[in-house]
Amino acid sequence: MVVKFARTGSLCYISHLDLMRCVQRTFRRAGLPLAYSQGFNPHPILSFAQALSVGMETHGDYLEVGFTEPLAPEGVIEALNTHAPAGFKALAARSMAEGEKSPMARIVAAQYAIRPAEADAQAFVWGIEKLLQQTTYIYEKRTKSGMKQQDMRPLIHSIVIKDAQVHAVVSCGNENLAPQALVQAICQEGGIPAQGMSWLREDLFVRDEQGTLVPLIV
Repeated sequence: MVVKFARTGSLCYISHLDLMRCVQRTFRRAGLPLAYSQGFNPHPILSFAQALSVGMETHGDYLEVGFTEPLAPEGVIEALNTHAPAGFKALAARSMAEGEKSPMARIVAAQYAIRPAEADAQAFVWGIEKLLQQTTYIYEKRTKSGMKQQDMRPLIHSIVIKDAQVHAVVSCGNENLAPQALVQAICQEGGIPAQGMSWLREDLFVRDEQGTLVPLIV
């Protein structure tokens, strides 16, 4: 089953490994029949579609979980929310199709909501316009082998401004653009400091049969 969830408040400040342990315990407290791997050290079949940075809120992330018996998605959501700690909320769920690839392998884009500091809002908009006018935008990205230069522009799918927030859809997964890097580029183009900006992840996307970006759970 795929479960869509939100992580907010103080729960954002635990590591990805601690979040995984927390969610495992929530499934156990809820009495849900988790499936376990085989071998010397069995562990629950549970994985997250995309790890989040410590301190970042999300209103739309996904996990994949295996059960030993068929369950109704509505029942799983209710059981999780009854036993989940403050800051974790299951939003939706669906059973995976036969042969469906893992969400981790399918995610290609993420949507972030960015709220600039009120005093810098107009300059932030100018920064977005200047960035989108460019066909290439080289920035430095930290990798396991050190710093490397990468073109940011092809990794930006769309940026929409609505209700004093910027909603940006960027590449995520094998080709990943961190929201911190996007904010830094916009602020640089707008001539403002990056301090005071806040952002959260709104959803994760896969491509459907027509190649259109769609949420993992529609």
